[in-house]
Amino acid sequence: MDQVDVVLTSLRKAQVDDWLSPAGRAYRTTIALHASALMRARESLEAAVAVVLRHSQNVSVSSERGP
Repeated sequence: MDQVDVVLTSLRKAQVDDWLSPAGRAYRTTIALHASALMRARESLEAAVAVVLRHSQNVSVSSERGP
């Protein structure tokens, strides 16, 4: 997730706000779409990490109880 945060930060820096032409607007729109998709993927990854952590804790507790 740290790497995703680094990429998101670099995407924000790459938006070239002073580029006012139609190409600049299209570029910023594309960057924003990619950043949004990456953020959704990051949120999914965080949710998956939480599920795996809960599962690992349940497995650990179950194995302590015995068969």
